[in-house]
Amino acid sequence: MPDFQYIAIDQTGNRQTGTLQADSVEAAQRELKEGRGWTLLELKEQKQNSTDDKMSRGASEDLAAQLAELTASQLPLEQGLRKLADELAVFSTWGRKRQREQLNTLASRLESGQSLDDALQVQGAPADLIAAIRAGLVTGKTGQAMSQYVTYVKDLSTLRSRVSISFIYPAFLFSLAMALFFGLLIYLGPLILNFSDIFYGFGMQLPLITSSLLETTKFIFDFGAIIFFTGLAGVVLFCVLCFVLPRQAVRRMQLSIPIFGSILQSISMSRFTHALGFLTDNDVPLAEALRLAGQSADDSVVAEASQRWAARLEAGESLRDAADRIRGIPADLIESLHWNSDREILSRALHALGEMYESRARLQAVTITAFTEPVIVIFVGVLFMWIVIALFFPLIQLMNDLS
Repeated sequence: MPDFQYIAIDQTGNRQTGTLQADSVEAAQRELKEGRGWTLLELKEQKQNSTDDKMSRGASEDLAAQLAELTASQLPLEQGLRKLADELAVFSTWGRKRQREQLNTLASRLESGQSLDDALQVQGAPADLIAAIRAGLVTGKTGQAMSQYVTYVKDLSTLRSRVSISFIYPAFLFSLAMALFFGLLIYLGPLILNFSDIFYGFGMQLPLITSSLLETTKFIFDFGAIIFFTGLAGVVLFCVLCFVLPRQAVRRMQLSIPIFGSILQSISMSRFTHALGFLTDNDVPLAEALRLAGQSADDSVVAEASQRWAARLEAGESLRDAADRIRGIPADLIESLHWNSDREILSRALHALGEMYESRARLQAVTITAFTEPVIVIFVGVLFMWIVIALFFPLIQLMNDLS
């Protein structure tokens, strides 16, 4: 049954937007005009599962937090979602407008009789969020399941943000320092070349440090543009390859980068183990939990490994034996699977592993920041001292010779 997006005026004169499921355009018009008594302004069929309609990870996390609050307050979901959408009406940003549309769409689907998990699946919500809701509906503890989901998702989002900052700050500092250095060389280039002519006119032999600065300046003036555009072309080529190559090949290339790849793997495995532990807590079958946890890791290598793991498990192998010899599953995770016969102990072990991976990623990120900042500062200081000494050393030598 297709979805139709509408804009209408209700009986109180308020503007209403949302989606409605109907067999045809005529059926949707009858429902809005005759069934609800609204004045229809616009009605169009909405494409499902398109890229634009797919819910982003950030939007799904916000929605999960809102659903957890609504289920805990025991308010009707449709009414609560409408109120949340009305509260967002005061914001004019594109992201808030989109979030409001998603809330209204979800409320409309629930009002039309769809279940919460099916409605979220149509709107492109992440698989682990849908699994959390389904597990909560089966156990009758939807609020608890949503709260657990929000807790582990928010913690991992915070970790990812901190790690990103730990990489962005040194890169920004190094780029700024290099820009200042090369900008200073370009600005002082004519002066440096004129100084060399003056020194050569007096028959002086320039010291090694001054000669190195002179040759570096000439090299930048002669080949600086070529080097810049070559580097820019390399960056563009890398970005193109990231879009053209398969996701698994790109991910393996990222994981092969020293230090950076180790941090990425720790973040992915933290998300995977926490998701698997959370799904195990809520009695999701292990094979399905493995597939959903692999999808939630946002890592194509982990997703492929979890698919193979689940297939071996369904073929009759034990959880530990099924994980053995699968590329992408760390040895410390395999060793923790001895307790797979007790789901509660297995869940605790998985969450403990997730915390270990979090701590490892956080420690590596902090180490990078603590190490790179003083190194960059010292490196830049040495460069600027090199320029100053290279310029003044022959000048002092010339003054001594003249005196």
